[in-house]
Amino acid sequence: MIQLYPFNVDIPIHIVQVGTGGTGSLVAQYVAQQMVTSRTTEIKGILADADSIEEKNLRNQYFIKNEIGKKKADVLAKRYSNPFGIDLRSYSEEYIETTDLLMKLFDSLKVNNKKESIKILISCVDNNCAIRS
Repeated sequence: MIQLYPFNVDIPIHIVQVGTGGTGSLVAQYVAQQMVTSRTTEIKGILADADSIEEKNLRNQYFIKNEIGKKKADVLAKRYSNPFGIDLRSYSEEYIETTDLLMKLFDSLKVNNKKESIKILISCVDNNCAIRS
């Protein structure tokens, strides 16, 4: 597991994870745990996925029955941001299909228009269309 805190950093860390399905629902938990233990002054993240939870997802993804019909990214961001006390948001309006939209997500994490940040993109997409993008 890569740790986000090998040394103290004053540069903000901004994480965007695209995909919250089979692999992404597991990775989101690890990202949240790393955010909790980070030694940076500012660390923020976004889970991005427009998929909704279906019954078939309960077999291999980190969701439960009463979450069926809800957006995967919304459920996971709420699940980890509140109890862990971290700034982990969701974006579920549409799929990330352009670099412009991806950069807008990173920009939405900025505070006071700080230009400098460490940007981490985590790809957990699980379909051919998303992989090609």
